[in-house]
Formats: sequence, C-alpha cells, structure tokens
Amino acid sequence: DGIHQDAVKREFVGSMLQMAKASRATVIAEGIELPEELATLKEMGVNLVQGYLL
Repeated sequence: DGIHQDAVKREFVGSMLQMAKASRATVIAEGIELPEELATLKEMGVNLVQGYLL
C-alpha cells in the first residue's frame, strides 16, 4: 500500500520529517507513483519529490 493508505508509513515518515526539520536537513521523497501519494506527502510538509509520477 502507498503512504496515502498506510497509517504506519505515515507515522514513520512523520517522525523522519520531524528529525529532518530539527536538524535543518532537506527531505526528498523518492518513488512517488500516484497522485494520492504526492498529495499526502505535500500535506505532511514534503516539498521535494521524485518518481514516475513526475
């Protein structure tokens, strides 16, 4: 399942985003294939993405 369907994945990514923000690191999400995945990641605060969708 994609991140838009999996609460565990969203929780994990949310934790990683908090750590990245605390250390002022840039986050790039890879492997984005579905519009729903992109929308979910944008809502979570990810601004840089790459994948087949793009």
